[in-house]
Amino acid sequence: MKKIIMTLIVTLMFVFTAAPALAGDHFSHRMKTHIDRIEEGVRDGSLTGNEIHRLYRFHDLVSWKINQFGENDGRIDEREASIIFKMQDRMGNYIYQLKHNDNRAVR
Repeated sequence: MKKIIMTLIVTLMFVFTAAPALAGDHFSHRMKTHIDRIEEGVRDGSLTGNEIHRLYRFHDLVSWKINQFGENDGRIDEREASIIFKMQDRMGNYIYQLKHNDNRAVR
């Protein structure tokens, strides 16, 4: 019984200490994916210069928010993660809208 309880405690400690780090990896992966999608829009001409500028500014805002939340207490809690996820979802939708509008970059 003691062994089971100790195993459970160690497992819970690992989950609660690793969760913020894993969330940070997820944020980084999504940010990298957003950059890749923006660069694809630059290559194929589906984004104009003005749209690219707005998307990079939005990307910088999301990155700043991630850093701000991480610097406050050294970790990102559920509320902060929820805010970041929503911002990243908004950014993904914004990228999609701008890539699929009728504006094209002049080549």
